[in-house]
Amino acid sequence: MRHFFLVLYLAGLVLIQLSPGCENAALAEGLPADFKFNGTIDRIAASPNPGPGLVVCEPISKTNSTRVADFGAGTSAWLDFVVGGQPQCGRTTGLHGLDVLRIELERPDLRMTEKEISKLPSCFGISHVATGLIEGTPKNCRLTYRIYKVPELKVLASRTIRGSLDGLARQLPGVAAWMSKSIGVKQRGVPSNIYDSASTLSFIGNIRWRLDKANAAENKHLIRLASASPLAGLLCIECEQKQDPKDVRLIVDRLVKTYPNNVLMLAQVSQMETERIPLYLLSRCSKQLEANVKRFPNNCLLQSAEAEYKFKRFKPDEQLAAANHCVSNSPDTSRTWLRLSWTLGCLADNIRRAHPSEKITLDEQQKLHALDLRSLGAAEQSAKVDPLNARAWYEISRHASVAGFPEEADQAFQMLMKLKHDVDTDLFSNYSWGLELYGPHRLNDRTKRIEIAKRAGNDVRLSQSQRQKLIRDTEDSEVGSFINRSK
Repeated sequence: MRHFFLVLYLAGLVLIQLSPGCENAALAEGLPADFKFNGTIDRIAASPNPGPGLVVCEPISKTNSTRVADFGAGTSAWLDFVVGGQPQCGRTTGLHGLDVLRIELERPDLRMTEKEISKLPSCFGISHVATGLIEGTPKNCRLTYRIYKVPELKVLASRTIRGSLDGLARQLPGVAAWMSKSIGVKQRGVPSNIYDSASTLSFIGNIRWRLDKANAAENKHLIRLASASPLAGLLCIECEQKQDPKDVRLIVDRLVKTYPNNVLMLAQVSQMETERIPLYLLSRCSKQLEANVKRFPNNCLLQSAEAEYKFKRFKPDEQLAAANHCVSNSPDTSRTWLRLSWTLGCLADNIRRAHPSEKITLDEQQKLHALDLRSLGAAEQSAKVDPLNARAWYEISRHASVAGFPEEADQAFQMLMKLKHDVDTDLFSNYSWGLELYGPHRLNDRTKRIEIAKRAGNDVRLSQSQRQKLIRDTEDSEVGSFINRSK
C-alpha cells in the first residue's frame, strides 16, 4: 500500500465545482453560524458526459382498483430496471439511491406531478424523469408515461398504451425501447427472459417501498417469483438479510447468467456480504463487471460497484482509483463523494491496523493525517451537495473526530440528529457513534451522552438486541439505564 493518493489525469485537470445553489439555505439553516469545514478537497478531473440518469416515477393512479394502482407502480420499477439498468445510462441512481430520494422528499412513494418533479434535488445525478398516469379497470385500463429533461422540465416524449393488465404487461418491452430512444440510448432490444406478468408487476408495485417490513408470506412469494423474474430477484438481494442464504445464492447465479450486463444487478450483488455469496459467484460477477467497466468507463454505478469488489479483494489502490472515477463521472452526486470518503477512510484504517500507535513512523503519521483530512473533505462535499443526506453528516462527525476537529464532530452529529435517516438500520450506527463521541475517550460530555441515551431509549425502531448492545458498549450503568427505557 505505497500509493494512497488519487490518480490525477495528465491533462485537462480542473477543480470540480459544486452545482449552483448546493451550499444553500437548506445547508445553512441547521448549522451554527461558526460552523467550519476543515477537510481537504482533492482536485479531480471531470469526465466527459457519462450518459443520462433516469428516474421512472410511479404513475399517479386515477382508479378505484388497488390492483391497477399496484400494477402501475410495478411498471415503473420494471422500467427503472430495464432502461435505467443499461450501462449506457451512466448516472443511474440505483435501488438504494431511489429509496434515499423518496425518504428525503418525505414521500411514501414516487408518484409525482410535473410541479413536484421541478423540485427534485440535483444531487442525485438525475437528467431525465418519467412521470405517469394510470386509470381504468384490470380488464380495460390506460397507462401513459411522459419523459422530461431536467432541470429544464422540457417534455421530450409521451406515450400511451391501452388494454387489460396482461395486455399492458406484454407492451412494456416496446415502452422500454421507446423510453431508451427518448433519453438518447440505443437499446438493442429487451431480452425475452426479462418479461414479467401482470400479477408479478402488481405484487412488486405493492411491496417495492416496504421490503424491510414485508411479512414471511410475502418474502416467500418474492422468492418464488424470483425463479422467473429478474426484477423480483433483484429485490430479493436488496432484502437479502431476510432471505435464506441458499435461496439468495440461487437467485444471484440465475441473475448473472440471464441478465449479466444489468448495472443495477451488478451493483446490488457487489453490496452483498461476502459470507452470503460463494467465491465463484463473486468472481463471475467481478469479471462481468470488469468487462462492462472497460466498455462503459464513465458509468458511475459500475465504478462504485468496482470499488466495492476491489475492497472485498483487498486491492486498496484499485479501489481508490475506482472511487476517484465515481466522483469524476458524477461530481454533483452526493453518493459518489460519500463513496470516496468511505474508501479513503478504509485506507486510513488499514494503516492503523497494520501499525500500533506506539510503533508508527513519522512518515506514516503524515500519510495517515493526510488521509484523515481527505476522508473528511470528501464527506463534507457529500453534505454540501446534499445537505439532507444523513449518512454524510455521520461520516463528517466520525472523520472530524479522528482528524482532530472535535467542534466540527460535535456540530455535525447534532446536524445528523435533526435529519431523517436513510434506512432504519442506520439508527443503531448513529446512536452507537453518538454514545462513543460523547464518551470519556472523546468529547467527554456526559450531558449530551445521556441525551443520546434517552433518545435511543424512546426510539421504538430499535430492536431489543440493539438496545442491549448499546448498553454493553457504553460501559456505564447510569447511561445504560436510559437506553433500556421505552415509550
